[in-house]
Amino acid sequence: MTDWNEVCPAAWQARVVRTAVVVLPGTPGVVAAWLGGSLATGYADIHSDVDLNVAVADDRLATWRDAWPTVVERCAGPLVLSQPIGGEVVGGFSLTRSWEHVDLVVHALSGLGRPAPCRILHDPGGLLEDRRDVVPAGKPWYPAGDVTLFLYFLGNLVVTLGRDELVLAHGGVGALRDLLVRLMLAENGVHKTDGQKRLNPYLTDDQRSELASLPTAALRADDVILACQAIRDAFVARARRLAEAVGEDFPEGLFVATDEHLRRELGEVRTSVGRG
Repeated sequence: MTDWNEVCPAAWQARVVRTAVVVLPGTPGVVAAWLGGSLATGYADIHSDVDLNVAVADDRLATWRDAWPTVVERCAGPLVLSQPIGGEVVGGFSLTRSWEHVDLVVHALSGLGRPAPCRILHDPGGLLEDRRDVVPAGKPWYPAGDVTLFLYFLGNLVVTLGRDELVLAHGGVGALRDLLVRLMLAENGVHKTDGQKRLNPYLTDDQRSELASLPTAALRADDVILACQAIRDAFVARARRLAEAVGEDFPEGLFVATDEHLRRELGEVRTSVGRG
């Protein structure tokens, strides 16, 4: 029998999982249950969510669309938030009064496939494979769409600053930084699928150091420009190298047009955006 105190870094996580092992198998329609996320991969810490998953008979799926928060409460205790994921996905994320974060996703048996990573809680039919692997690093790949989007966002700095929309321009700094992170993941051959709250295992020390060195921006036009310029310099250099390494084309025409647009509209001295 699994000792959940050893698996779970926090006592509350172990409590929820131990309760789920009892509650989920006895819930009508459940044919299998498992943990996903960092508790399944072994990368969990005291801040990690508990990611519960259940497979249910197809004819029971519709009833779970409204019932899933009740099941989470039986596992975790009274909730102050239960937010559906929405769309075709049944389930959602929830918080207890102590801000314990528990997710529950409900899968139709007919579309179960091979969940990964997976730590089995209940599987009398042998439907699951107990797996600990994280998303493996593959070959580097060139995210052409992200590169184009980066240059488009960068050029739109003219619009937000021209309208004196400093809040939007400041938000654009974060958007550019996020695209730089996605480029770095592509350099490492990572197709990340485990959410937005864990990056360190997927980035190299060099990448993390470069991200940490980038300037932050105050809510002033000049600071926003300087921050965007620093992110731009890092992004373009990496995108060009990656494109060459994997045999793809960096969009030089769009880059030159963006460069000239910024110089023309924002000024040579303020932007000093060069060509490489």
